Amino acid sequence: MVLSFLRIITVIIALSFFQNIKFAPFGNSVLIFALFIVLALLSTTWAENKLRALSYTFQLIVMLLYALKSMYKIVEHKLTLEVLAFTSSCTGALVSFLAISGTFTSSQILSTKRLVFDSIGVNALAISIGFFFLLGIIYLLISIEKNRIKVIIVVLSLFMMGIFLLRTGTRSVLWGVFFSIILSGTVSLSSKITIKQFVKYLLVFAASLGMLYFIGLILIDETLLDRFKQIRVSDIASNSRLYLWMIGLDWYSQHLLGTGAGNEMIAYQNISMGREAHNIFISAIVQLGMVGIVLIILFFFSLFMKLRKITNLRLKFSAMLIYIYIILQALKGSFLQTRLLWIPLILIFSISMHDRLFSVQGKIFSKRKYQRMQAQR
Repeated sequence: MVLSFLRIITVIIALSFFQNIKFAPFGNSVLIFALFIVLALLSTTWAENKLRALSYTFQLIVMLLYALKSMYKIVEHKLTLEVLAFTSSCTGALVSFLAISGTFTSSQILSTKRLVFDSIGVNALAISIGFFFLLGIIYLLISIEKNRIKVIIVVLSLFMMGIFLLRTGTRSVLWGVFFSIILSGTVSLSSKITIKQFVKYLLVFAASLGMLYFIGLILIDETLLDRFKQIRVSDIASNSRLYLWMIGLDWYSQHLLGTGAGNEMIAYQNISMGREAHNIFISAIVQLGMVGIVLIILFFFSLFMKLRKITNLRLKFSAMLIYIYIILQALKGSFLQTRLLWIPLILIFSISMHDRLFSVQGKIFSKRKYQRMQAQR
């Protein structure tokens, strides 16, 4: 009861604090997600645990408003996005180093086994480090005035995070990073990039991947590397997440309204291996039925269409990089109401706004020109 009261107070404060937010830049996406929130609120009428449904709805409201407000704060100054990308990559490297050195576990760190942590989910931490890894790449792309020392720091940070991801053995994150780079490059650069630039892009990417693999051979046991190299059909068929998806869909086929927001565990109460679908889209249909999953799909589709309009190629590549990464991770985790989804979304919103405010005909203003413009204002 106390927790519910605190959530209500939080929403009231959030609404008063965010009353001046402008929704225009992402009007369609915000409207679609607002409809999803309304549906979540309506689900309290049929949810078994109405308090849990109300709490889940409040989380969605706060996250959406927080994302929009944060976006406007980030784009108040042109260099904020660059600073955020640099500090995030450094933070990811520090956390990776601490994790590899055994700071987060009382167990002995063995080179032949995956990293495990005390009271920290390895998948959640791996997803976060994967996101920081992509921010390091984004810094190298969007940095206006490349400082050699910072570039070296970011490159070293990327390798440290790469080693961490290999040590966790989390294939979905490592391959998610790999395919995010490939697909975002294809989507954002294919129509405007020259053959020479495309070849250069492939060579740099292949060299980076090869160097990371070479370091992996030196620092990581071959049994862990084989986990990434050998993905068999039997591995996919026996994956527990696939089983959880089928359980959720089977439950939905008999309960078309869904469990109600935040009551997803009801669909899994008769099994011992999990309490959620481990998939944002399956989770949406389990909780809020066909309308819920359609709204989530439309939300991500409308966001994709918005990102396609980014004029600067580097910013477009950066936004698509994060977008594709969170879509791939959404297929393995039910985190619609958590920061694992909304912090990357904040960066996507900010990059799009950054392009709108600071780019002219696809080119980013130089640092000197931007400072002159600020002085004139």
